[in-house]
Amino acid sequence: MGGRRWVGWRRPTIVECEWAALIGLVVLFVWKAFIPAWQSLNTDFPNYYLASRLFRDGYPFERVYDWIWFERQRDHAGIDASNVVGYVPLSPFSALLVALLARMSPLGAKHIWLLLNLVLLASTIILCGDLTQLGRRRIALIAFLSVLPLRTNFLFGQQHLLVLFLLTLAVWLLTMRDRPAAAGVVIAVAAVIKIYPAIFALYLVRKRQWNALLGFIAATGGALAVGVGLFGLETWRVYGMEILPRSMAGEANHPYLIDYNSPAALLRRLFLFEPQLNPNPVLNAPALYSVFLAVTQAGILFSVLWCITGHRSRPGREKLEFGAFTAMLLALSTGAATYHLCVLILSTVLAVDYLLRAGRRQLAIVVAVLHAFIAAPYYARFFPGDPPGWQSLLAVPRLYAVMAFLVVWVLILMSAPGGEPVALRANPGRALLLRTAAFLGVVVVVTVSSYRNVRARTESYRSRLEVPRPSMIACDPAVGSDGVYFSRQQNDYSAYVLDQTRAQLPRTVGTGGDWFHPTLASTTREGWVEIASLTSRIVRFRDPAGSDGAVAPGTEVDDGEQPSVSADGRWLGFIREERGRGSLWIEDRRRGTTEEVLDAAADVRGFSLTSDGRVVVSSAGSRGSELLILDRNGGPSVPIDTEGHRAKDPAVSPDGKWLAYSREDRGAWHLWIMDLETRHHERITDGNCNSIQPSWAPDSRKIVYGSDCGRAVGQTALCTRDLIGG
Repeated sequence: MGGRRWVGWRRPTIVECEWAALIGLVVLFVWKAFIPAWQSLNTDFPNYYLASRLFRDGYPFERVYDWIWFERQRDHAGIDASNVVGYVPLSPFSALLVALLARMSPLGAKHIWLLLNLVLLASTIILCGDLTQLGRRRIALIAFLSVLPLRTNFLFGQQHLLVLFLLTLAVWLLTMRDRPAAAGVVIAVAAVIKIYPAIFALYLVRKRQWNALLGFIAATGGALAVGVGLFGLETWRVYGMEILPRSMAGEANHPYLIDYNSPAALLRRLFLFEPQLNPNPVLNAPALYSVFLAVTQAGILFSVLWCITGHRSRPGREKLEFGAFTAMLLALSTGAATYHLCVLILSTVLAVDYLLRAGRRQLAIVVAVLHAFIAAPYYARFFPGDPPGWQSLLAVPRLYAVMAFLVVWVLILMSAPGGEPVALRANPGRALLLRTAAFLGVVVVVTVSSYRNVRARTESYRSRLEVPRPSMIACDPAVGSDGVYFSRQQNDYSAYVLDQTRAQLPRTVGTGGDWFHPTLASTTREGWVEIASLTSRIVRFRDPAGSDGAVAPGTEVDDGEQPSVSADGRWLGFIREERGRGSLWIEDRRRGTTEEVLDAAADVRGFSLTSDGRVVVSSAGSRGSELLILDRNGGPSVPIDTEGHRAKDPAVSPDGKWLAYSREDRGAWHLWIMDLETRHHERITDGNCNSIQPSWAPDSRKIVYGSDCGRAVGQTALCTRDLIGG
């Protein structure tokens, strides 16, 4: 038998191999991505869907950036998702993409969105077929090599295939139809959906594509004008001042998460200490972090900008430069999740097409292999997920592959016809000097800005309160006689629970809904907490003060949220919402009566009660976010002068002498205290981060509050500070 030859066997052709690989990848995509996505409602689609419902129903849209409020609305809407929801750092326009589907069930709306994504993927492949000579079979092969990006985009119901399609359409309009203004408009549409395509404005300036730049500016301005009309000016103020700057700094979510495979995340893990999220860096060296980050980001940016010609070129060169700039965006990102890598399909297609036409087959194979390596789903199995110290360097193979991909692109641009090598310029010395000065200028600016930012935040760690079960979000503290009660996001992201700081009481209570906003009467050791499901209800429990017994809640208020109680336990206040706008209700527990104090027109966001019946209210009515002292005996409400700044989270001390509150300044919220008799104000926190939700200790001498300093925007940890000397 050893001498027999296989009858009819022949070596498969390249075309047959490509078809076999493509069919296998498509089957893998359907099995691992499309079918699971069709059957389940995972994050992040519920974020888009819920926001679109709130917009449709006329809720105050700026509140979608409040983690707790947004989760409460998910509970009330009955949306069943595997994880808690959060709208940070999404643009308001992201909600519009599924607004027409908001009348459907969440899973039904996701089905339509998944089918639309298939159309977008097919349309991208068709456009790339017009852009290149690869043929649609090879383009599809490259697309489905993006195993993990496609899987997470479909499974999470993300929007990055739309961004991929829009960028592909933009380069098609620029190079195949000579429609630069239309290309600029398309890039602007991508930028208002996901902010990172806005960096293409630098590309248009560098290329002196003034018509495209004008189209980009006009479309962006028009979109913002429409956005203000749709969502309101306050929504855009919150997004532009509070959310966007922190997002661009990589603080939209867990800034130390190694899975992001970004230079910023790696450098944070190596050089920035955070007590709970990154307790074991190599060095706690904010200065080193700032310098390395600045040099890395400037190097990535200028390595591509310097290789791009400063004028319009032939279509082949234009495609290359567009593809290289797209790859640069991914390398420059401060927090690129796997679904962001969908846009890498366009970059790889353009690179492979050029290299094959130039006869550089081996380098084309290198590009394809790098693409497959970047998009492969093997990292969690073979690399550490939460490495300490130097081991972080072993956990970012995708980052190294992206950087190698960018290096290949730089080599392609330097060797491709139509470039502008420095040596061929009339005055290469002057050009080199200007480029060096620009590079150093960016490095200095980024270093100084970054160092001020991280130094100010690390100072807050001295006030950090130790908790037995650290989590991504710990909020709404209430100081009891033997510990601090607070709401905590479960580490599996499934719900919010009621927790307490006393390690010997391993109590986490959370069944049948999310548990929010505990409040305690310091003199009676009684507590109340909101449980949110299809409606919110307020339940009463007993602060055990040393007992090992579990909290045994009993419902006291139906259809009520955000309870707050006076120190003596007589007055219990709560909020009832109408389309997201709060009315204030106060129960006199001694007499057994309940009255509405402010209706929903006042849009009450928070309040605090004193034992003598006074109320300090945070209202978002016609004058914006402000604090009012409410006279319940029929007198006029007296505004508290916060010097024109927005204010919230009022907390009156148990002795009735002091008011703690949060005041916004240039996009960050800081804690202030005010003497209620003299009306003297004093600021007690600083930094380009948020300090919110103050709660007084029973002795009125210290506060516990939430701070997102050193963390993601809105993802607070608990801090404590002594204020009043005894």
